[in-house]
Amino acid sequence: MLATLARGISALIAWAAVLVVLAWVVARAVGDRVELLQHPSWVPAHFMLVGALFAVFSATMLIAGVRRKERRRPPIGLVLLWLCVLGLGGYVALVEHRVQGLLGEPGEGGIELLFWNQAGGNIEPEAVERLIGRSDPAIITDFRTRGGPGRIPRRSVRAGTFTIFTDREVIESRAQTLGFRATRFGAEPSPAAIDPGWFVRVALGPSPEDPEPIELWLIDLPSDIRLHRMEVLERAAEAAAGLPEPDFIIGDFNTPRGAPSLRRLVGGRVEASASGGPYLLRGTWPRRTPLWHLDMLYPSDGWRATDYRIVDPGTGTHMAIRARLERR
Repeated sequence: MLATLARGISALIAWAAVLVVLAWVVARAVGDRVELLQHPSWVPAHFMLVGALFAVFSATMLIAGVRRKERRRPPIGLVLLWLCVLGLGGYVALVEHRVQGLLGEPGEGGIELLFWNQAGGNIEPEAVERLIGRSDPAIITDFRTRGGPGRIPRRSVRAGTFTIFTDREVIESRAQTLGFRATRFGAEPSPAAIDPGWFVRVALGPSPEDPEPIELWLIDLPSDIRLHRMEVLERAAEAAAGLPEPDFIIGDFNTPRGAPSLRRLVGGRVEASASGGPYLLRGTWPRRTPLWHLDMLYPSDGWRATDYRIVDPGTGTHMAIRARLERR
């Protein structure tokens, strides 16, 4: 009697976990194409893997207590759950952390580019200079420093929410809001917490390391999770309509890497983290436990990422991106 009950509960746990994993896979596959599945598709694979492992442990311990002579083959649900665990483990390793990138070699040529959404806290000017390093351009959103940017030995220009540090000539910069009446994530509704979203176009002149000008689209999308990302990215694409194709689209998309809605703006571009190595990939938000990759860099087909790192600035709420790119 107890053996039958244990096997039944074990099978129930296993099948329930399998169905949850399958539902998550469907949500990930459909993504934010369907507004109802937007939030389920954002559940990190790490959470699913930990949950599946806990279910495997619970289901296995239940049938492990049955006397050996009463044991049977493992329930089919438990076998399927083990397959789910293996699949999730592979997904986390190969997609979320890109362990295969460890086999690559870091690049040396080309230009180095940095992006950081500070989004909170203050940073010492000396720490900013260390963070920027040789990056040109270096782009920081919501930049705040105790000493003011004038103490940092590099020219800067502000456009929208972005501060661009560069030794290149700024040929043109144009900023526009996306017009959302959204509230910043985690903030109480107030005029100061309005997060309209920003699209900024910046054209930079040549540099000694790169004798050609570069075109940037800088993105700072609203963090309000109630907004359907398809609508948000569609409005960003409308802001970019008619502009020359940029060399780089970079910013805080507040949309997880791989979401279908991103294609509305970036088209068929491949995110730089897919090729730059040899470092383990991780998320960019929140900084202390970065589970979501929200800050991204999309180079044009004329560029190739040879190095891509997620850097901890030591303050703020986001990690920073530092990438090395060279012209094809």
